[in-house]
Amino acid sequence: MSDEETSPGEDDSHPGDLVEAFVDEAAAVLGKASRRLKKLQSRTAAGLAAARAQQDAKARAHDSAVATFAAEVAAAEERNGAVDALVSLNVGGQVFATSLETLRREPDSMLGAWFSGRHEIHKTPDGHAFIDRDPTQFRHILNFLRNGARGIPKSVLVDDALRDELLAEAEFYQLAGLVELVSGPAARTQVVARVGGRVKAEEDELRALAVREPEAAALRLDALKERGFFVDVFAQSSTFVDESKGEAPAPLVLGAGRRGWRYRLEGVDAGAVLQPSLEEFQRNWRSFMLDGLAGIRWGGIVAAGGSVAACALCSPAWTRGAGNQPLGTRDQPRCWFLNKCFYSAEDDRDEYQFGGDDGVDVEKQWWCSRSLDGNARGLGELWFGEGQSKKDTSGFEESDVDLFLVGLDADEARSKIRHIHAILARNWGARKLSIVRTKHAITFVAPWPFRRVQVVLRLYKSAAEVLMGFDLDSCCACYDGSTVHCLPRWRRAVNSGVNLADPGRRSASYERRLWKYALRGFAVAVPAYDPRRVDSSVLLKNPSQTEGLARLLSHAADDEPNAEKIPRPFVKVRGRVPNTDEHSKDRFDKLGWSNYESSYEANMHPFHPRDDDIDRTITIHLSILADSHGMGASVPLVATKDINDALEWPASKCLHALGDPNQWGARTLQDQKLKSSLAGPIQFIAVDPMRQYVTGSFEPDDTDWYAQAYGE
Repeated sequence: MSDEETSPGEDDSHPGDLVEAFVDEAAAVLGKASRRLKKLQSRTAAGLAAARAQQDAKARAHDSAVATFAAEVAAAEERNGAVDALVSLNVGGQVFATSLETLRREPDSMLGAWFSGRHEIHKTPDGHAFIDRDPTQFRHILNFLRNGARGIPKSVLVDDALRDELLAEAEFYQLAGLVELVSGPAARTQVVARVGGRVKAEEDELRALAVREPEAAALRLDALKERGFFVDVFAQSSTFVDESKGEAPAPLVLGAGRRGWRYRLEGVDAGAVLQPSLEEFQRNWRSFMLDGLAGIRWGGIVAAGGSVAACALCSPAWTRGAGNQPLGTRDQPRCWFLNKCFYSAEDDRDEYQFGGDDGVDVEKQWWCSRSLDGNARGLGELWFGEGQSKKDTSGFEESDVDLFLVGLDADEARSKIRHIHAILARNWGARKLSIVRTKHAITFVAPWPFRRVQVVLRLYKSAAEVLMGFDLDSCCACYDGSTVHCLPRWRRAVNSGVNLADPGRRSASYERRLWKYALRGFAVAVPAYDPRRVDSSVLLKNPSQTEGLARLLSHAADDEPNAEKIPRPFVKVRGRVPNTDEHSKDRFDKLGWSNYESSYEANMHPFHPRDDDIDRTITIHLSILADSHGMGASVPLVATKDINDALEWPASKCLHALGDPNQWGARTLQDQKLKSSLAGPIQFIAVDPMRQYVTGSFEPDDTDWYAQAYGE
């Protein structure tokens, strides 16, 4: 068969026929698609037209509604006469005249709504718009609308009664700006200034001067004494009188039931708040210190704070003994009153007494109590209760001694620290003395009953500068080895039995320190405190989650069950919460007591007769730090027996056990090679020192002290 021939059954159609068939099929498909497209376009156009018509209808309805509303407003304005530029109002029977513009200045307020023209206004027969409110504060309402904050006199903002009245009216009229002005931070600041009065104003002025002109002549001690700012306490003892039963300068939030309790101890002279003389203070000081600083050269140092207050405040006559009592550690009654400590009835360590090798010959007279929780330390009743055997407490049994360096340069200050160490080592025994250095202080530590002595690592120009740096009024007293001086606010605190809270001086430990001194008889008065505004939920929080006034209120809540009881001897160990349930005892454990104490140092050297081996206590603490921080870690402290190492810790040296090299924890320290980040010579505080000077704290806090408590 030839190539041109085909076999039966094979497709014999022409290629042209195939093309034509394809074209016809494509045309049919295109035609069908075109018809569908036209139908879709028709439907879309109809939908768009319907939507457009619906939108136009809505617009016409809206325009009609707007026109209707405008007509209604116009009709209401015409009915109410609100189109007049002047409006007369009868507020509680008193007529006021103002402009419509003034009344409408705060559109979201009640007045703005009433006089918007949308509401019918009730009028008196003589045509005045009537408002059924007390007219007393309404002029201030109008002046605020006219002039803003400038329209409210300062005298109103600093007067508690007037401020409360105005706040009630501002809240009724829903004037948010006025509510903030009357009750917000600015208003509270003015109240604090008003309550602090001339005492606060003068000190604030001097602090500001210290920032601007540190060398100003007005800051010299002779100038401060001349103006009555730096007070010789015992030379002016007649100005110290018991006023603790009088009216407090502000609402008492904490410690009202214990206010001035020390003045009413049996045997205290009526009306007395101080020791009878400077000599009696000095006798107290030597007993308080157990002669630790006997023989010291006082030039360049002052003691200040609680230790001075403890020795200056009045005490029962029995503590002073006979006039021929020996000075210092053998003045038995003073030693008991100032230094006693507790032990539990279950504790067999009853040899803790002033006697034996310590050279303090006093009978066994430790006050003891049944342990409430099975713990040998006996919580609860040890701090509070009636007590019998020599029951009186000074309230300062656990107080540290804070020393401050004044008028020295850095080299002189280092020499003075060496001198302090040498005196303590001589008087208390070098083997007993250990040294802990942190960022802000060097602390000399010895076993109980010897107190901790802290030297604050900052150079001050004068003792007055030291006192102006204190946060609490009740701490502003100092002793320079010959004279006791104070600031006017210490005298006010002593006379009134009140610490006046000043949020501008706050720090991380501020509220807890206020509580500590409330136990000592200084109730806490809080300017601008309004219990109606307190957010009660803050009282349910852990104190570590609170701040400012909220934390102070937490202390007050925990203190409430014992609010009327005089404190018994207590120590800086565990908590001081008076309640006995376990949760309450632990609530405040992580909060600091001191502006100088490091968090690393807080539990390192407790003051308690059970801790008779202070080297062991420090070593255990260091070993725990080593374990928790890991191999080769650094911590911001130095612990040593050597004053040279304390003043200049070698960078290559690791922290090691104090005392017995084989004691528990010593091997951990050796293996973990724990180092100090404070290596090198001691440095005196120079980071924004004026900021600390103004606030009184090494860690100032500028947040609103009231905000959390008030839910702001």
